[in-house]
Amino acid sequence: MSYVSQLSGLDRLPYGGLMAARLPRLAGMLAGYLHQDYDLEFGSVEAALEHFATHSSEGAVAQVLGELLILSTTDFSEELIRDYLIKAGSAHAPLGPQRPWLSEVGKQIAGLSAAGLANSGLGASSLVSCSGSSAMRLVGLGRMLAGYLHQDYDLEFGSPEAVCEHFATHSSEDAVAQVLGELLILLSSDLDEDSVIAWLDGVGCYYRPPGPQRMWLNDMARQIASVAARRLSDTGGGSS
Repeated sequence: MSYVSQLSGLDRLPYGGLMAARLPRLAGMLAGYLHQDYDLEFGSVEAALEHFATHSSEGAVAQVLGELLILSTTDFSEELIRDYLIKAGSAHAPLGPQRPWLSEVGKQIAGLSAAGLANSGLGASSLVSCSGSSAMRLVGLGRMLAGYLHQDYDLEFGSPEAVCEHFATHSSEDAVAQVLGELLILLSSDLDEDSVIAWLDGVGCYYRPPGPQRMWLNDMARQIASVAARRLSDTGGGSS
C-alpha cells in the first residue's frame, strides 16, 4: 500500500485530514516502520524505532521528533490520537493512553540520535564549525538561534519568550518541527554545560539565561511546541 493511500482514511477523522496534511513526517515514519509486518521485518517496536533513528538523516529524525512533540502537546482526545496512529499506517497503537507511549517513542529516538551525535566523534568544537569536512550538526536549531536571538533581539522582539512565540507562529511547520526535534536531540545528548554554552556561542546565540542552559532550552521547546500545537488545533488540521 502506498504512503498516499495509507493516509487516505484520515479524511474520516473529526479534524478531516489533519495529520496527513500537517504531520506528514510522523505519518510517513509510522507507515514505513510500524506497518502490519513490522514484527517480521524488525522483530519489535523498539527495534523498528532504532532502525529509523540510526539509518535516517538527522533532519528526518528531527522532524519526526518535532511532530511527535507537537502531537503530544495538542488538546486532541486520546481517541483521536489513537485513530490517527492507526489510520496513518501504524499497526501498533497502545490500548491505553497514547501520550505516554508517544513520549517514550520520542525519548528512544532522541536518545539514539544523540548517541549518534557523540559516536560520530563530534564534540562541541566541531558542532559549532560551519566549515571544513565536518558538516554542522543541529543546523535548523543553530540557524533559528542565530536568526532570532542575535545581538539586537531585545530591540526587535523584547524578550526570549517573544522570540519563541514569533518563530513558532510565523515559521513554516517544517521549520518549527525541525527546531523542536533538534532541541530534543541536544537535550538528550551528554554534552556538559560548558559544551552547550560553546555550541550556543558558536552558532551566534547572544542570549544567556541566568540559570542552566538545559533548563532554558527545555522551556524553549515547551513554549514552541505549545504554540505549534495551538496552530494545529486552531486550523482544524487544514493547511496554514
